[in-house]
Amino acid sequence: GYDVAPAIGFTIVVFVGVGVVLGAAFAGFAYANGGALFSDEHASLANRLFLLCAVFSPLLWPMQALSSVLVGYGRIKLDSVITLLATTSRSGLLVGGAYLGWSIEALLIATMVNLLVFGLIRTAVMIGLVVQIGGMFSRNAFRVGREIFGYSIWLFLGNFAQAITSRFDQFIVGAFLGAEAVPIYWALMRVLRSIP
Repeated sequence: GYDVAPAIGFTIVVFVGVGVVLGAAFAGFAYANGGALFSDEHASLANRLFLLCAVFSPLLWPMQALSSVLVGYGRIKLDSVITLLATTSRSGLLVGGAYLGWSIEALLIATMVNLLVFGLIRTAVMIGLVVQIGGMFSRNAFRVGREIFGYSIWLFLGNFAQAITSRFDQFIVGAFLGAEAVPIYWALMRVLRSIP
Protein backbone atom coordinates (compact mmCIF):
# COMPACT_ATOMS: atom_id res chain seq x y z
CA GLY A 1 0.00 0.00 0.00
CA TYR A 2 0.92 3.60 -0.46
CA ASP A 3 1.13 6.41 2.01
CA VAL A 4 -1.82 8.46 0.77
CA ALA A 5 -0.65 11.96 1.78
CA PRO A 6 2.50 11.98 -0.40
CA ALA A 7 0.52 10.49 -3.30
CA ILE A 8 -1.94 13.40 -3.07
CA GLY A 9 0.92 15.89 -2.91
CA PHE A 10 2.44 14.40 -6.04
CA THR A 11 -0.94 14.46 -7.82
CA ILE A 12 -1.42 18.14 -7.05
CA VAL A 13 2.07 18.92 -8.38
CA VAL A 14 1.26 16.99 -11.59
CA PHE A 15 -2.00 18.92 -12.03
CA VAL A 16 -0.14 22.22 -11.57
CA GLY A 17 2.30 21.10 -14.27
CA VAL A 18 -0.52 20.13 -16.64
CA GLY A 19 -2.18 23.51 -16.03
CA VAL A 20 1.05 25.35 -16.85
CA VAL A 21 1.66 23.30 -20.01
CA LEU A 22 -1.91 23.85 -21.22
CA GLY A 23 -1.69 27.54 -20.35
CA ALA A 24 1.46 27.81 -22.47
CA ALA A 25 -0.26 25.90 -25.28
CA PHE A 26 -3.28 28.23 -25.18
CA ALA A 27 -0.99 31.27 -25.23
CA GLY A 28 1.10 29.87 -28.09
CA PHE A 29 -2.04 29.05 -30.06
CA ALA A 30 -3.35 32.59 -29.55
CA TYR A 31 -0.05 34.25 -30.48
CA ALA A 32 0.17 32.08 -33.61
CA ASN A 33 -3.26 33.43 -34.59
CA GLY A 34 -4.90 30.05 -34.01
CA GLY A 35 -8.25 31.78 -33.76
CA ALA A 36 -8.15 32.11 -37.54
CA LEU A 37 -9.03 28.41 -37.68
CA PHE A 38 -12.56 29.41 -36.69
CA SER A 39 -13.01 32.28 -39.09
CA ASP A 40 -11.07 35.31 -40.18
CA GLU A 41 -13.90 37.51 -38.97
CA HIS A 42 -13.73 36.22 -35.37
CA ALA A 43 -10.02 35.36 -35.16
CA SER A 44 -9.10 38.19 -32.79
CA LEU A 45 -11.99 37.32 -30.45
CA ALA A 46 -11.00 33.64 -30.43
CA ASN A 47 -7.36 34.58 -29.76
CA ARG A 48 -8.40 36.78 -26.79
CA LEU A 49 -10.46 33.90 -25.41
CA PHE A 50 -7.48 31.55 -25.77
CA LEU A 51 -5.34 34.05 -23.87
CA LEU A 52 -7.93 34.12 -21.07
CA CYS A 53 -7.78 30.33 -20.93
CA ALA A 54 -3.98 30.57 -20.80
CA VAL A 55 -4.18 32.80 -17.72
CA PHE A 56 -6.72 30.68 -15.85
CA SER A 57 -5.52 27.18 -16.80
CA PRO A 58 -2.59 26.93 -14.34
CA LEU A 59 -4.94 27.96 -11.52
CA LEU A 60 -7.94 25.80 -12.40
CA TRP A 61 -6.25 22.45 -13.03
CA PRO A 62 -4.90 22.01 -9.47
CA MET A 63 -8.29 23.01 -8.11
CA GLN A 64 -9.85 20.19 -10.10
CA ALA A 65 -7.40 17.81 -8.42
CA LEU A 66 -8.60 19.09 -5.03
CA SER A 67 -12.12 17.94 -5.86
CA SER A 68 -10.84 14.43 -6.47
CA VAL A 69 -8.85 14.55 -3.24
CA LEU A 70 -11.91 15.55 -1.22
CA VAL A 71 -13.86 12.65 -2.69
CA GLY A 72 -10.92 10.31 -2.08
CA TYR A 73 -10.84 11.30 1.57
CA GLY A 74 -14.51 10.60 2.05
CA ARG A 75 -15.64 14.22 1.89
CA ILE A 76 -18.11 13.32 -0.88
CA LYS A 77 -21.03 15.23 0.63
CA LEU A 78 -18.96 18.37 1.09
CA ASP A 79 -17.54 18.16 -2.44
CA SER A 80 -21.05 17.55 -3.82
CA VAL A 81 -22.37 20.66 -2.05
CA ILE A 82 -19.47 22.75 -3.36
CA THR A 83 -20.02 21.38 -6.89
CA LEU A 84 -23.78 22.03 -6.71
CA LEU A 85 -23.25 25.62 -5.55
CA ALA A 86 -20.57 26.21 -8.19
CA THR A 87 -22.67 24.78 -11.01
CA THR A 88 -25.84 26.60 -9.97
CA SER A 89 -24.11 29.95 -9.57
CA ARG A 90 -22.22 29.51 -12.85
CA SER A 91 -25.48 28.74 -14.68
CA GLY A 92 -27.08 31.81 -13.09
CA LEU A 93 -24.14 33.97 -14.15
CA LEU A 94 -24.31 32.70 -17.72
CA VAL A 95 -28.07 33.09 -18.09
CA GLY A 96 -28.11 36.47 -16.34
CA GLY A 97 -25.06 37.73 -18.19
CA ALA A 98 -26.41 36.63 -21.57
CA TYR A 99 -29.77 38.23 -20.76
CA LEU A 100 -28.01 41.48 -19.84
CA GLY A 101 -26.06 41.42 -23.11
CA TRP A 102 -22.60 40.61 -21.75
CA SER A 103 -19.92 39.86 -24.34
CA ILE A 104 -18.56 36.35 -24.75
CA GLU A 105 -15.36 37.53 -23.03
CA ALA A 106 -17.32 38.78 -20.03
CA LEU A 107 -19.20 35.47 -19.84
CA LEU A 108 -15.96 33.50 -20.02
CA ILE A 109 -14.31 35.65 -17.35
CA ALA A 110 -17.38 35.28 -15.10
CA THR A 111 -17.26 31.49 -15.55
CA MET A 112 -13.56 31.29 -14.75
CA VAL A 113 -13.87 33.57 -11.74
CA ASN A 114 -16.71 31.35 -10.52
CA LEU A 115 -14.46 28.31 -10.90
CA LEU A 116 -11.67 30.09 -9.03
CA VAL A 117 -13.93 31.13 -6.15
CA PHE A 118 -15.21 27.62 -5.61
CA GLY A 119 -11.70 26.27 -6.14
CA LEU A 120 -10.53 28.55 -3.32
CA ILE A 121 -13.32 27.18 -1.13
CA ARG A 122 -12.03 23.67 -1.88
CA THR A 123 -8.51 24.91 -1.10
CA ALA A 124 -9.64 26.21 2.30
CA VAL A 125 -11.22 22.83 3.04
CA MET A 126 -8.04 21.10 1.87
CA ILE A 127 -5.87 23.19 4.19
CA GLY A 128 -7.82 21.75 7.11
CA LEU A 129 -7.43 18.26 5.65
CA VAL A 130 -3.69 18.73 5.07
CA VAL A 131 -3.23 19.75 8.69
CA GLN A 132 -5.03 16.55 9.71
CA ILE A 133 -3.09 14.16 7.48
CA GLY A 134 0.26 16.00 7.20
CA GLY A 135 3.23 14.93 5.07
CA MET A 136 1.64 15.79 1.76
CA PHE A 137 4.73 17.46 0.30
CA SER A 138 7.48 15.48 2.01
CA ARG A 139 10.48 14.00 0.21
CA ASN A 140 8.56 10.74 0.23
CA ALA A 141 6.00 12.34 -2.11
CA PHE A 142 8.33 12.15 -5.10
CA ARG A 143 9.27 8.51 -4.43
CA VAL A 144 5.62 7.55 -4.09
CA GLY A 145 4.76 9.74 -7.09
CA ARG A 146 7.36 8.04 -9.30
CA GLU A 147 5.97 4.63 -8.38
CA ILE A 148 2.37 5.69 -9.01
CA PHE A 149 3.27 7.55 -12.19
CA GLY A 150 5.23 4.57 -13.49
CA TYR A 151 2.22 2.37 -12.88
CA SER A 152 -0.44 4.72 -14.24
CA ILE A 153 1.33 6.70 -16.98
CA TRP A 154 -0.54 4.97 -19.82
CA LEU A 155 -3.90 5.53 -18.18
CA PHE A 156 -2.99 9.19 -17.60
CA LEU A 157 -1.85 9.68 -21.20
CA GLY A 158 -4.95 7.93 -22.56
CA ASN A 159 -7.30 10.06 -20.46
CA PHE A 160 -5.40 13.23 -21.32
CA ALA A 161 -5.49 12.45 -25.05
CA GLN A 162 -9.19 11.67 -24.83
CA ALA A 163 -9.86 14.97 -23.07
CA ILE A 164 -8.01 16.89 -25.78
CA THR A 165 -9.40 15.00 -28.77
CA SER A 166 -12.97 14.92 -27.48
CA ARG A 167 -13.23 18.60 -28.39
CA PHE A 168 -10.80 18.70 -31.30
CA ASP A 169 -13.40 17.49 -33.80
CA GLN A 170 -15.49 20.59 -33.01
CA PHE A 171 -12.52 22.81 -33.92
CA ILE A 172 -12.16 20.97 -37.23
CA VAL A 173 -15.88 21.24 -38.01
CA GLY A 174 -15.81 24.96 -37.17
CA ALA A 175 -12.70 25.57 -39.25
CA PHE A 176 -13.95 23.81 -42.37
CA LEU A 177 -17.75 24.10 -42.19
CA GLY A 178 -18.19 27.33 -40.25
CA ALA A 179 -19.24 28.14 -36.70
CA GLU A 180 -22.93 27.58 -37.45
CA ALA A 181 -22.24 23.87 -38.11
CA VAL A 182 -20.65 23.24 -34.69
CA PRO A 183 -23.85 23.14 -32.57
CA ILE A 184 -25.53 20.81 -35.07
CA TYR A 185 -22.51 18.52 -35.14
CA TRP A 186 -22.21 18.64 -31.34
CA ALA A 187 -25.87 17.69 -30.83
CA LEU A 188 -25.63 14.79 -33.29
CA MET A 189 -22.43 13.50 -31.67
CA ARG A 190 -24.03 13.65 -28.21
CA VAL A 191 -26.87 11.48 -29.48
CA LEU A 192 -24.50 9.04 -31.23
CA ARG A 193 -22.25 8.73 -28.17
CA SER A 194 -25.20 7.87 -25.96
CA ILE A 195 -26.06 4.82 -28.10
CA PRO A 196 -24.52 1.70 -26.51
